[in-house]
Amino acid sequence: MKAKLSMYTGAVAAALLSQACTKADPAQGAAETPSFATSIAGIGPCDSVNVDQSMVIHDQAIITAGNFSFQRTIQAIRNSSGGAITTDAALAQTLTSGLLNTSFTNPTSGLAMAANTRSAEAGLTGAGLLTDMQPIALFNRFDLAPATGANCGEYRIVYGRYPNSTFNRYLVIFEARLPNPNPGLGLAGCLPVAQFWHQLSDAALSDTQRGQMLEDFYYNGLPGFSAVVTHANYGVPLGQVRANMFMTPLWMLREWRTSFNLSGQAVFTPDTVKDNPLAEFYDETSFGTPLFISEQAAFSNDFATINMNNLLDFELNGAGVSACPEVNTVGAGFDDRYNEFQSVSQGPSDDPNSIASPAFRATIDGVLSGNSAFAGLNNSHVLARAGAMTCGGCHQFSVGQAISPTANWPGVAAGGFVHVKETGPTSPTNTPPAVVALSSALTSCFLPARAQILETFVCNASGGSDAGVTDSGVTDSGVVDSGVVDSGGTSTPCGGAYGSTCGSNEYCEFGPYNVCGAAGPGVCTPRPVNCGYTVNEVCGCDGNTYTNECFANQAGVDVSSQGACNSNVCNLRPPAGCCFDDSQCSALKGGECIGEDCAAGQAGVCKGLPPKGGCWENADCARGEVCDGVMICGCGQVCRFTDTPGVCRSILTPVQLSQSISTTSLSSQSTISTAQAPEAQLSDAELFTAVETAKGDLLNATTTQDAERALGTLEDAVRAARTREADQPGAFWRHRRTH
Repeated sequence: MKAKLSMYTGAVAAALLSQACTKADPAQGAAETPSFATSIAGIGPCDSVNVDQSMVIHDQAIITAGNFSFQRTIQAIRNSSGGAITTDAALAQTLTSGLLNTSFTNPTSGLAMAANTRSAEAGLTGAGLLTDMQPIALFNRFDLAPATGANCGEYRIVYGRYPNSTFNRYLVIFEARLPNPNPGLGLAGCLPVAQFWHQLSDAALSDTQRGQMLEDFYYNGLPGFSAVVTHANYGVPLGQVRANMFMTPLWMLREWRTSFNLSGQAVFTPDTVKDNPLAEFYDETSFGTPLFISEQAAFSNDFATINMNNLLDFELNGAGVSACPEVNTVGAGFDDRYNEFQSVSQGPSDDPNSIASPAFRATIDGVLSGNSAFAGLNNSHVLARAGAMTCGGCHQFSVGQAISPTANWPGVAAGGFVHVKETGPTSPTNTPPAVVALSSALTSCFLPARAQILETFVCNASGGSDAGVTDSGVTDSGVVDSGVVDSGGTSTPCGGAYGSTCGSNEYCEFGPYNVCGAAGPGVCTPRPVNCGYTVNEVCGCDGNTYTNECFANQAGVDVSSQGACNSNVCNLRPPAGCCFDDSQCSALKGGECIGEDCAAGQAGVCKGLPPKGGCWENADCARGEVCDGVMICGCGQVCRFTDTPGVCRSILTPVQLSQSISTTSLSSQSTISTAQAPEAQLSDAELFTAVETAKGDLLNATTTQDAERALGTLEDAVRAARTREADQPGAFWRHRRTH
């Protein structure tokens, strides 16, 4: 397991180790040649990584060996935009956009949300940012890759402002989402990226070599991959830029993404802070406009169903990735329609545990009391988890809060608020510390789990069975190694590229974070001998329904999902008043079953004919249309709103997007929209094509009117792609979070 094997083989080795390509910088007029191109064979694919070399780089000896200056990052974004002529200072200046706004309008719901002004940060100049911001850390977030492999995760650069003092601090984090150049291969197309980061732990490398390799990765890209630092990777369509701000009282976090102005120049535009719902939504006694009231009601319903299911993943599905598994499994998945444009960390104003009304808490307790798996949990635990998903919570107010009777949310860096502490031992600080301090949340929980994901993925791709974790007990979990031994199986990889390699008395076990091999091969595991006849239907990876998981494993297959497999006929018996099939709604004229999911065991509700021009589901609409704006209280849910039909809206195809003369959003402006969004009807490729088409129309516009139309279409297409990506499950986390 610890043998020093060559990390690369065949074409992969040739591609990764021949980085002597040249790419011209339009601003400099000179070719840029990657500086490190040599064969390293000092680390085996199943060797464990050094977290401080492969997961986070926070040592200035490595960072300064490459050029990660703020100006270089801004320049690379500007040069790669394809937009009209602008300057680095002008582009950097747009990172202060929106800081004097007193309100923003959520682009999905149309709800106006109040904002606090940030006068000190708004006074920063673009030219000043170019010189004052210094790189302090690089983060590998391969773990954020989606299960589809449409992209290869996120790669971050953290900058701090110098000089600084205790209450005069400003941090900016560039979080690029790296596209998969071969999405048809799924996550396997991202293997070179995972191998690159794994290789950085090779003891044969010097800090200088690591810094130069990282510089090449971020600004030139691996062979076949785009550079990390490009305009598209920070928001057109995926990725973002965030800031932690201490210069104005009331510590706060904000978010931007890349876009263009009407002149076609690259800019950063304010965006919602993800997983950060408007705090007032937790208080059902809050007053506001009719739109606010209806959005608050929809949020309450979604929280009690969708979001609580995500937040309680640990109790529902068991232990996750090791290293604080209870903490690492928490996710929320708040719909962006609820998110506001700021996250306040100082004080209780954004803390759900301080804001939630008694009625909101009672709803949570009602859900908890209905499942024995939640014994010992109360509404405070759930609200603490929800708060920890926000930026302000993870950075401040959730620290130390109990998320269960046995676990608290982990801490920040010494001195408070940040997870990467840019300040040094003296004040004011003029330069970054030699090694910036990290939070205990990172060092004890998040980073070890992310490292385990990287190690196991690279090891399995090479034919290994684990990631070098000390084995200690029951069964290997496959792609995400649990640190326990294989119980009698051959321990050989199976599934995916390995095909059916297990023996006749084994089945291929993929583990909870790798459904049927979506994220890589599994491990051959002995088939159970005796199975109890408990009826708990599951869908096997072979598409067949089994009485329970044990019977599926006994038949030689792992489980795809709970409940029977999808079929034309669902054989589950619905609860009273609910349905699994239209035939069970015959008592209603034109009755149809809405919201059912047989595979998940979720029953729907019966609805009669929708009103003229209305709809209950997509099937009620014409071809090329979707049902938008429908709101239905699901089977078994407690709701405080009236069922409301939606309206049929056209789906905008990439061609229609480019020809559109309307700036109407792809996302519904309805206050009650919970229907499947139109963008879900398009593939990832179609959505990305739509973005590029609209971008081209904007940059080629010859009149202001054409530019306004094209920019509106581009914003719609970007939002559609971002919504699609956010809704996709992660390859390694059931419920991804952005921090």
